[in-house]
Amino acid sequence: MDYNKIYILLKREWYETKQTILWLSIFTLFFCVVTVLQLTSVRIHGDIITSYTIIGFLFASIAFREFKSSIDTRYYLLIPASLTEKVVSKFIFYIIGWLLLFIISILCAMALVICFAIMFNMPIFNMFSIMFILSRAILSSLIITIVYQSLAIFASCYLKRLVLIKLSIIYLLVILPISSLVKYEIIVLTNYLAMINSSYIISFTIIKIIIQILAIGLLWVLIWLRVRETEAL
Repeated sequence: MDYNKIYILLKREWYETKQTILWLSIFTLFFCVVTVLQLTSVRIHGDIITSYTIIGFLFASIAFREFKSSIDTRYYLLIPASLTEKVVSKFIFYIIGWLLLFIISILCAMALVICFAIMFNMPIFNMFSIMFILSRAILSSLIITIVYQSLAIFASCYLKRLVLIKLSIIYLLVILPISSLVKYEIIVLTNYLAMINSSYIISFTIIKIIIQILAIGLLWVLIWLRVRETEAL
């Protein structure tokens, strides 16, 4: 795997999506400023998780925009880079890149709030407390957000057009019922094991995290296979 080629692919992603990223950054910054100004930690925690997950999901849905037309697909496949390098560059740009962008937006939002407070003689909130709440919110939603982003990237290379509409229908009719059933079965299983042997207690949170990590791995294997299949056509 050539890291220079990955860097070039990342530069290409930036060049083709910089206008989208600009508007996304403005909206995220505005949302973060409004969120930081809220005084209740519960609202801050919930709003940050919601914005980080939903906006990241929307951003990831354009990952394989090249697959919307045969011409763009052919052009993308002719880029002199290996299949793994192309997939890795997508992961870095849309998963890690979004995490960094969101963190930068939060830091900028906090800086703006402090500046406004100093300019207009407003009380400055305990920024360390707010930073702790924001960090905890991002960490608690990190894995599930990567799952949703991976799902959006998976859909962008399989569904091609009208990705969000098709994915929303699939999510409501298939994914949501199955995930609710799996969650219920896990709860029943953990309670049953705890009843049999009180010393053998499996944390529901740990099982959920393991399943989410496995889902991320499965989705990216399917993405890799889809790109390989497209290259073979």
